[in-house]
Amino acid sequence: MKLGLTLSGGGARGAYEAGVVRALAEENVKLHAVSGASIGALNGALVAASPTLSEAADRLEHLWKELGEIELLKEMIDIKLIAAAGARLIIPSPIRFVAGYLYQLLVGKNELFAEFDNNGLLTNKPLRDILNTWISDDALEAGIPLHVSVYEKYSTPQALLAAISSVSGYGDTPHSRYRCLQDMPRHLRRKALLASAALPFVFASQQINGRQWIDGGLGDNLGETGNTPTTPLIEAGCNVIIVTLLQNGSFWNRTRSPDTTFLEIRPSGRIPSGPMSLIDFSSQSISDLYSMGYEDAARTLRQTRGALEQAEAGIEAKRSLHATLAAGEDSRAACDQAMERLKKLHASALPDSRNDS
Repeated sequence: MKLGLTLSGGGARGAYEAGVVRALAEENVKLHAVSGASIGALNGALVAASPTLSEAADRLEHLWKELGEIELLKEMIDIKLIAAAGARLIIPSPIRFVAGYLYQLLVGKNELFAEFDNNGLLTNKPLRDILNTWISDDALEAGIPLHVSVYEKYSTPQALLAAISSVSGYGDTPHSRYRCLQDMPRHLRRKALLASAALPFVFASQQINGRQWIDGGLGDNLGETGNTPTTPLIEAGCNVIIVTLLQNGSFWNRTRSPDTTFLEIRPSGRIPSGPMSLIDFSSQSISDLYSMGYEDAARTLRQTRGALEQAEAGIEAKRSLHATLAAGEDSRAACDQAMERLKKLHASALPDSRNDS
């Protein structure tokens, strides 16, 4: 059995995933690969760069506790943008903000909106500090494969309008792209992680190989395959995938891959929703989400342990059957070759009728 772990995107709700990893570690789960989008990519990087899942759980718990103590949102606010925009623009009513933004699209961007579009409302420096502090390039190189979801940015307006169209049911967003970090040059790996977490208009996009990339959760919005990137794990040969979802009503659909066994871990209780929940790094919210993730994962693992064992047994039986059939084919081929040699020997042993005459 080749087991993968998919960690969905969801901003500060990613504390839930830290609790899930703790439960997996306590069950001695052995992962062969991990994938993630947005905050799931950052959590996944710690999993991939840790020598054991138990150590990954310890590091994630420590990191998320630290994020709650430093009030990460305050660290991310770009003072220069606040000074340029003023409180009225930074904290507007949603209708006024969208109307103003669309107006700028029609009549041409001013410098303030260009600044938002290019650099984001919040600085990603705290995220870069987290990557530099918690994730070693050498450890990541030696770790299990990590696949991250990214989305090509043609323009912020296009990304926003595509998402609105998708949510309204008029069409889906374009596909996300998946990158295995260990296959990328070292100097691009952190950029890929930052790109996967770069919400448009909030964080700066990342340029990789001449293209701009942003939050992978924006792609394939109707089926949430960008925000819950199981595809690269399936393509990597994982036949059992643990999928961690960060909202109660996720549209992710397991039936897209009927040949893969999925173990879904979903929030059992009310999980914060809305835009502000994505940046609520308060210690109380983090603690609540971590506990919920741990309890949900532990309960799900207890309930499905038998099913996983059956899946593993079935995979092993299929592997044995293929090996037996292959051995049979080899034996049959060997017999055919032996018969051919006997025929040749028999033919050479017969007297030549031409000499008898």
